[in-house]
Order: sequence, then structure tokens, then C-alpha cells
Amino acid sequence: PGTHIAQTLNALFALTCIIHLVFADLGWFYRYEAYLMPLGLIAVGVSLVGLLPAGKLKIRFDSGATYAGALLGLTLVLVFWARSSHSLRDAATAGTNIYEQQIQMAKFAGRYYSGQAVAANDIGALSYYTDIRLLDLFGLGSLEPTRLKLQGKYDTLQIARLVRKNDVQVVMIYDTWFEEFGGLPPAWRKVGEWEIQNNVVCGHPVVSFYAPNDAALPYLRDSLNEFSAQLPQNVKFWSLK
Repeated sequence: PGTHIAQTLNALFALTCIIHLVFADLGWFYRYEAYLMPLGLIAVGVSLVGLLPAGKLKIRFDSGATYAGALLGLTLVLVFWARSSHSLRDAATAGTNIYEQQIQMAKFAGRYYSGQAVAANDIGALSYYTDIRLLDLFGLGSLEPTRLKLQGKYDTLQIARLVRKNDVQVVMIYDTWFEEFGGLPPAWRKVGEWEIQNNVVCGHPVVSFYAPNDAALPYLRDSLNEFSAQLPQNVKFWSLK
């Protein structure tokens, strides 16, 4: 029974890795493939237990299973070493990135747009720290953009329509994320940009701020200029006329 369990777990782990490589994204500071690590450890651990009957290590060098288990174990050790060393090295920088970009976005929205509609595409801190009415233009937190994407109908006109429909007063986004949908509405006015340094974890180092209509423009410009005085020192701010 133990052998069958080990075989099942190893097959499940290998199949899950293949599915992840085919359908999921990689990178992003390792967060999306983290679930594979404990699954791999369990699979290898159960396989190694089969070599320890009655508390004694039984290694048969003429056994193909022994060689396969050793190879898989060594592979996982190397993978874990690479992941651990890289993530440990970048952890402080990543935390700084989040503070200098995401937390500042939340502070800005909470101070100047509390209770109002805000459109964004990276929504974690904005959702957690503020009471804004959030429209997620990338579709993670808002269903209509997701439905339009699945239908192949998400484009510049739909983006403009959603922003009007939700009475959005400010748009805080990464410009490059919308190139695949035809770009942003030309009627929007870009008022400013924030750029963080040494980015390792945020979706893009530059956040752009747009006024979706002329009525929203003066307040957004004044708010950005006022808030710039409290931005962290390493954040570059450009105010666009």
C-alpha cells in the first residue's frame, strides 16, 4: 500500500507541475507556484519512508525506485535552495516596493477619494486599506471586465464605458497592462506618474493617474501635487500638464 501511495503522490505532483507550466504564470516572486513546494515535499517524503522499514534505512542500489527517489530528492533540494536564496535576497526590496507603490496608492485614495469610485488594476492594498468603491479594470475584483475578456470583447471602448457607468473619479493603473486591449481611452487626461526604483514584485514600476473626464481633472491635479510632499524619497513623481 505504501508503494502505491508514493507512486500516486509522485504522479500527482508531476502532473500538477505540467499543468501549472502549461496554464499558469511563472515568476512573480514565487507566490503562484508556492503550493507546489509542500506537495513535492510530501511526495518525496512518502517515497523515502518506503526505504525505512522498522526504523532502518534500506537502500538498494540495484533498485530503480531508489535511483528515481534520490534524483527527485536532489532536484527538489536544488530547486528549494535556488528559490529560498533568491526570495531571501529580494524580500526586503519587495517589501519596500509594496510600501512605496501599493501602500502609497491606498493612502492617496483613502485621503482624497474616500467613498468615491476609483478604477485600478492592482487592487490589494486599495481594497484592504480604503473604503473606496473600486472598479478593477483588469477583472480580478470586478466581474464585468472578466466577462468581456472571456467573450473577446474587452477593448478601449468597453474600458471607457465601464468607467463612465461607475462614475469613476480617478484611474490609477499600469499603462502597459492595457496595450493588449487596444490601449486606454484617448479622452482620458494623464495627470501624473509615480515611479519606484529596483522593482522586484510590483506589476510595473510606474503607476499612471488619469482624470477620466474634464470635471475630475483639477481636483486630481491638486491632490497629486499636494500628496507628492509625503511620498517616500525614492519615489519619482511627474506632474503632467
